[in-house]
Order: sequence, then C-alpha cells, then structure tokens
Amino acid sequence: MDRMESVEETYTSANIILRSARVVIVFRADDHWQAWARLAISVAGKYWGGAGFILAPCGDDGTIAPEIISVVQAYDPDHVVTMRLPLAEWERVAPGLVPIRLNGKLLVGDERRAYLAEGLNLPQPDHLAMRARTALAAACTPLRRSHSGDDAGRESLEILNFEAEMRGGLLIPAERGTLDSVVLAGSELWEGDAALSLAIRTGILPAALEGKTPDQRAEPDTAQMLQTALDPARWSRDGHSHLAAPMNAGGTSPGMKPRFWFDEPEGGLTPVRSGVGRDGGAIVVGDSAEDFALAYAYERLLSFGVWLTPAMLMDGTLSPRLQSSVEYAAHAINGRAERLTISSASLNEEDLTELIKAFETDAHQTTPFTKPGSTEQDKSTSLPDGLQVAPPDLKTGLWQLAVADPFVTEISVPVSIEPDGTATMRSPLASPMPAKPLRRSEFPRPYWYVSADLYDMSMPKGRGVPQEFVQPDPGRDLFNGVRSGRDGFAFHSQSGGSLVMAGSPLSSQLHKPRLKALGMQSWVQAMARRAEMEARPSLPGMHARLLARLLGGRQGLTSIVSSAFHPALRLFATHEDKNVRTDAVFPRKDGVVLLGEPYPRFDALFNALDGGTQEDLRGWIDRLAAADLLRRGFVLGCVDCARPSFVGLDQAGQRYQCVKCSAVNEFEAARWNADGNEPPLFYDLHPAFREIMAKNGDVGLFAAQHLRRQGRGYADTAEMQFHKAGAGNPFAEIDLVAHVSGEVVVVEAKSNGSLGSSTSEARRAAQKKIDVAIALRADKVVVATTAPSLVGSAVEILKEVAQSNGVRKLCIEELVNLGPDRFESEMIESEQTPR
Repeated sequence: MDRMESVEETYTSANIILRSARVVIVFRADDHWQAWARLAISVAGKYWGGAGFILAPCGDDGTIAPEIISVVQAYDPDHVVTMRLPLAEWERVAPGLVPIRLNGKLLVGDERRAYLAEGLNLPQPDHLAMRARTALAAACTPLRRSHSGDDAGRESLEILNFEAEMRGGLLIPAERGTLDSVVLAGSELWEGDAALSLAIRTGILPAALEGKTPDQRAEPDTAQMLQTALDPARWSRDGHSHLAAPMNAGGTSPGMKPRFWFDEPEGGLTPVRSGVGRDGGAIVVGDSAEDFALAYAYERLLSFGVWLTPAMLMDGTLSPRLQSSVEYAAHAINGRAERLTISSASLNEEDLTELIKAFETDAHQTTPFTKPGSTEQDKSTSLPDGLQVAPPDLKTGLWQLAVADPFVTEISVPVSIEPDGTATMRSPLASPMPAKPLRRSEFPRPYWYVSADLYDMSMPKGRGVPQEFVQPDPGRDLFNGVRSGRDGFAFHSQSGGSLVMAGSPLSSQLHKPRLKALGMQSWVQAMARRAEMEARPSLPGMHARLLARLLGGRQGLTSIVSSAFHPALRLFATHEDKNVRTDAVFPRKDGVVLLGEPYPRFDALFNALDGGTQEDLRGWIDRLAAADLLRRGFVLGCVDCARPSFVGLDQAGQRYQCVKCSAVNEFEAARWNADGNEPPLFYDLHPAFREIMAKNGDVGLFAAQHLRRQGRGYADTAEMQFHKAGAGNPFAEIDLVAHVSGEVVVVEAKSNGSLGSSTSEARRAAQKKIDVAIALRADKVVVATTAPSLVGSAVEILKEVAQSNGVRKLCIEELVNLGPDRFESEMIESEQTPR
C-alpha cells in the first residue's frame, strides 16, 4: 500500500447463517456403481446434516467428469471425502475387488474364503476414490487446518468411516433416536433404478438397522416410487400412504404422518434458500453414475432433483404415469415463476430429444384443422409449460440445510478498508448460537458450521481463493481455518486454538476468527497465486490506480473518462512523434504542442465538445484542478536555452525558473509571442492521464462504465500483468477484471477491435486470456472496442480456444461501439436506446 493511501476505519454489517456441513462423498462409477451409491447415501444418513450431502462418481482412471466438477463447485463443499468401508461391504458389493494379503502372501480361492469366514472385518480405504478426491478438492475450497509454517495446511476432513463417529467435532452422528414412528426409507438391498431414484429424497436405512424391522422389506412398486419422486410437494409428507407399508422402517402407529429417513426433525435443521433463482428443479435422464449424481445434487441445490433412465421412458406401462407426473411437476414449479429443466450427462442432444417425447402432451389449438380426407383433427404436441431442455442455472437461488432458529442473524462489524477495497475486521467475529443447541451427552461442544457474509464487499465469493489470504491470523486457530464460500466466509463453530476447561459454557467454546474480504486487485493476486502465477499491476495499471486515488476511487476515474468531456481529455494525448507540428494538432491556433505533448487553451477544449456550455466546461476544469490532475499555466520561452515550456501558475511569478535548464527568467512579453496581448492560459494534464489517453486506456474504462451500469453490484481492478511462476517477463496482460452481479468478467479492450494482426497471433492472444480466465475461475470473457465491430472473428477464436481447454461454461461476449456519454439533453435518448 502506498504511503499516501489511507485506511478507512468504519463499520459494516454481516449476515450470519448457522448450518450443517456441506460434504461431497466420492464413490466408484464402475459396474457396481449403484451399490456404491446406495452405500454412500446410507453412510451420509448416519451423520448430522447428511441429508444435505451430495455424491461425486469417479471413473476407473480416477477422473471425475467436468459436469460433476461444475456442480460440486456450485455446491461449494466444506469437505470432500471418500468412504472407508469394512471388508465385508467390499466383498458383498464387488467380490474379490480388494486384495487380501497375510504375511505378505496374496490370498486367493479357499484361503481367501477361509480368511473372510473368520470375520476379520477391518475398514479398507478406496485408493482409487482417494486419488479422485484429491483432484476434486483442488477444484474447490474445503476447510483446512492451520499449521505454523504451513500456509496451505491440510484438509480438515478427508474420509468418512462406515460407522458414524465423532470426527474432532467436525461431523457428529445424526440425532435420530429410535425408530418409533412411520419412517419411509430405501434399502441397501434394493436393486431397482426407481428405488435408487426415490432414495435421493427419502434416504437409505443403514443395513445395521434393517435387522430391527419386523420383516424383510420388499421393494415397492416402481410406478408408485417414481410418482412420489416426481411429486413437487413430496416434502409435505402427505399422500405417501401407498408407500408406508413397503418402505416403513419404523413403527406402525396408526394415524401418524410418515416422514422420510432424510428428514431431520430432531436435529433442528431446515432447508433455507439464498437469493432468488429461475430454476425450481431438474430432471436428469440417463443410465450413468454421472446422471444419477447430478440429479442427487440438484435435489440438494434446487430442492427438486429426479433421476430417470431411458428404460423407464421406453416402458409402455410406465410412460403414461411419468407423462402425467412430469406435466404436473412442470406446471406446479412454473406456477412459482420458475422452470423445471431436463438434461443429461450421458445422452447426446438427439437421443435426449427423442426420449423426452414421452413427456409431450397435446397442444391445445384455438382453430383446430381437420386432416384432408378424414374427420380426424390435426394435433400437435409439445413439452408441458415450464419444462425446458437445458441444464439448470446454479448461480443463485440455491438451498442448504440451516439450523432452524435463527435462520439468519445480522450483526455490526468494525472493519478497516484499504484503498483497493480490502476490508479487514478489527475484532473477532461475534458469531451467534442456536436458540436450542443440540446437546448430545457425549459431545457437549459446538458442532454447527458458520457462514458469514459481509455487506458491500468487492471480493467474489468462493472460487477457491486460498484461505491464508482471508484469515489474517491463522496461527491462533489450529483446529480449522476459514474459507471463502458461496455464502461468504465459512468455518466450523468449535474453537481449536485455545484450552477449553471442563464445564465451560458453550459460548466460550466458539471459534471467533477475524476475517479479511479482499479488494479486487488483492483477490486477483490471490487467485493467481493459487494457479502458480503472479499478478502485478502493469505500468498503465499503476497510472490508473494513481488517478483513481486522486479522484476518490475507481468509479470516479471511470465516470470522468466516460463523461461527455472525454473529447477534451483526448486533446491531451501524447503523440509518439515528438516533432509533430502545432498546426497539425491545433489548426485554429488555440493550443501548442511541445515535444509531442499538447497544451490546449480553453477555446480548444470547448470546441472539442459536442454540446454543453462554457460554464459546464469550467466546472469540469475546476474538478480536475482540485484533484491535482489539471494545471493552468503559461507557455513561456527561456532567455538562455530559448526553448518554450509549460510553466504552471504555482511556478510562475515575476521571476520564474525555466523547467528545461533552470535559468531564471523575467516574466515579460519577450517570453511569449509578442502580438500585443497578455499571455494566454494553457492547460496541462497529469502525465499519467496523458499516458492513458495516448495508449487507448479509455477503451477499458468505457467497458467498465458499461458493465457498472448493467450490474447490481460492481467492482474492478485496473490493468494487470500475469507472470508464470519464476518467470521474469509477463505472459499476459489483462485490461480489466470486473466483478459484476456476482460474476467475474475478464475484459480485453481493443481500440481497433482485433486480437492480433494474423490468425495465429490472435489465437496466441486468445490462449493467454483463457489461461487467465481459468486461473480466476471467471464466468465471462469480453472483448470490448470503440470500433463498430470486431475484426478477425475474435469471439469465435476465443470460443474455440476455450473449448480446446475444456472450459465449457465460459461465456464469450463482445462489446462494440463503446464511447463516452453525451450531454444531458442527448443522454436521455441514449439511455433509452442501448448502444
């Protein structure tokens, strides 16, 4: 931070949500994937908040599909874990998959069977899933423990055991009591696709509890299970009497309303939604593990996720029931002003389109026509209203499980705000407690997770910013760290950095970290560090930062450059030709050029404008002068060196010093043009401002002004250079990185609308922009220009490079015809007609 830049001491507000953990369980997507998925659902149900967990399948090579990584990033997990299963479970699902060695000898055949018959049931890790877990965690921001000398630390939780246990307070067993009510649950032993689809909502009863039920439960009717899975009001637990008998895992008390195993009535959890979204649910069609995992995640994120297989849609007996259920769900969700999407991870567009014809219904026509030669009327079909073929939008309106009371608490927070917008809390966060904490006798300590969202912060949420950048003093808290998540900051409630005496009140055991919300420049540098890059302000970026400080911030710089006075600023742009003639720049003789630097007079500035009054121009000049960006002065010669130079009013006097040779001159007519008049006033612009005008830096500021007006919240940073780790020279320069309405936008500003003079040069430039966009986890890359159109298919080249880098969801856009505002009389018209 520059010495001239001050820190503002102020207050802001923070929204606090107390919630359960968000956990991703990685499982195998092999030939037994459905059995592994059932086990994962069963294990999740053993932990508090397990109803909110999601699943991520990994392939035989340990990789995870890009669409799964994307949905996991939207889910924003606190932990990414695998399951450590007992050997008996491995053998039940996939006999022989786990090698057994005794004294170094691999057991096979009778020896293996004899070993298993002895009942040695030690938990076994899944090394394939562990490798996939590590890669998936690197794409997210899981909680990490802080260790002295280790900025990165280790993840707080990586493995879930088959039997629920206390994991250092991070996760605790579910508080379910006894099965003394009508509980609807799936079974690990059911093998049908419909049962697995319904288990997304109901959960699966652990096999250890199956023996406590009176009889072995038979798998319910497929049509009835799918009807419940597709019912958008299924969470009300009404109308499930047809499933109560086969799915009942509890008592048989008459008149009791059935509940699902995944409900958490005793755990004090309730689903809450953050923001407003356009998607109220999703159906995923396909028979792969990825299709199922997406539907499972959509249930948690959108509160409605259903998995259907092609076989279900092609079953003539099921198809009518599915059609009516999907139509009802689409209409109900559309009635909430939302849409129900349908997509697939495994099917191409053509196959999916053919399959979902099963959902089409007769379209009602106001003027039906009769087919020629018959009395039959023409009928057209279409998907139900509200059902759209598209993947759901997971940017806003997402659900999570929160502590039932309070839902959200707002508190006041003292912060120190640096000039780039970085806000550091001056005291630890005063996090609240649940109104009625769950007090298990064996674990009387804080167990919930905390999300804290500070108001008016410019830092984009989530996206993997390393926690050492958002936790100023991690050494105090050894138990776990703080991470930047989709709801702001996230951490566990239990303190681990200090001694907690027996019998201490719960409030004294709370984790109370200080938090740091980064400004845009600091955030870009943190994200670059995560990608093993280094981001530094370029020289134009440093110039822009200086000007922003003098004008009160980036918005002040952006607005003054994009104002109707922009043509006057352009008059000051330095010319590369130091010998450019004055009459070529000022044909009206209302200015002078000295070594390529123009010094206009008032008439030149006024004549450059398209509208406005002289009073308007004088007010603009006064504003720049008050910010020390514009100087009034004279152009005077020197008695010694005979070279003219600009002398500001502060330096001018009866005697003045030549700025070229330091000679002392008398302020007399011989020092200016002896035309019989007194010396005219000229104007000089700050060198940094001249440089921005000369290097077309105004194009990026035009783009910034456009984006600011389009978004609900806006922050940006000036031009940055990106260096590979250990490299001296930058490999890329980015004109603008903006945070617009929650999206990160990388802007390439070009006055000529071209990425390069040739196709190969344009592709190299595009690759650099995409590399930076990937490092910043940007949502959008924009090519901005003042030209009427882009040159050389810039958008298409960027899209091709993005696709070749596997970045499927990166939006590529263009902004053309950018320019300054007009004066007020014309500005009204321009705002009504978007450029």
